[in-house]
Amino acid sequence: MSGREELIVAGVMSGTSADGVDVALVRLTGRSLRTRFELILHRSFPYPAEVREAVLRTMNARSIAVSELARLNFLLAEIYADCMRRTARQAKVSCDLVGCHGQTIYHQGEASSYLGRKIACTWQTAMARCWRTGWESPWLAISVRLTWRQEARVRRCSLP
Repeated sequence: MSGREELIVAGVMSGTSADGVDVALVRLTGRSLRTRFELILHRSFPYPAEVREAVLRTMNARSIAVSELARLNFLLAEIYADCMRRTARQAKVSCDLVGCHGQTIYHQGEASSYLGRKIACTWQTAMARCWRTGWESPWLAISVRLTWRQEARVRRCSLP
């Protein structure tokens, strides 16, 4: 855990109901299999009505412009970052790591034929803009550390 015995992690989640954002701040202490988790603070933030409408409209669209998806992607990233900052400020902590899977806007669990292949897919928005680590997923860095006792390099992301 970055050579330290403590790490403050924020988990940011929005669900398919598109009603808002949940943020959980967790303190991880210890190393390897002795790592302990402590919930510091949990907060829920409802989406503004126009944001929820845009997410639901996107989820239910038969087709949509890429420009609309791009705008929604960046808007949601800013909302997630704001919710995380507000939660951290209330708890009087600074986050070492933020994990967020983004807003699910499309989910097709059953594989169907597409251009000659069987494809099942899910699309989440607002992942790349806010959360930058040396790994594809911030949670991968933690699991690598806990499972293989290897130090996962994690860069701190300062959000404006």
